[in-house]
Amino acid sequence: MWRKILKVRALARTFHKVDVRCGENTSFWFDIWPDLGCLHDKLGARGVIYLGILLNASVPSAWTNRRRRRHQSDTLRQIEVVLEAQRQKSVQGILDVSLWRSKGDKFNTSFSSKNTWFLIRLASPLVLRYKGI
Repeated sequence: MWRKILKVRALARTFHKVDVRCGENTSFWFDIWPDLGCLHDKLGARGVIYLGILLNASVPSAWTNRRRRRHQSDTLRQIEVVLEAQRQKSVQGILDVSLWRSKGDKFNTSFSSKNTWFLIRLASPLVLRYKGI
């Protein structure tokens, strides 16, 4: 069972993101917190060098333990802008909120296995001979 779950982890990642408030429990590199997606997937292992942020950093440690750099890449400049905007709207003492994908690609605070099932399955038209079978 665990192997089957691991095979679909890339799909499962698209169903969760984090609304950052204080950022203490949110991984800068591996959680999906900006609208850019998972930053480690976007930049790879070199992203640590490009931005000067440790691989195990949380979002607030990325705000405080580095200096802002000038980048050649549009992606890196965009990450710098998002990081600064998030720092300005952060709320100390309020925990981050996990959001789960629901119908219509909207995110809710509660997880529903029913909604997740309907999002990942392929819906087929009802076959009328099903009663005979």
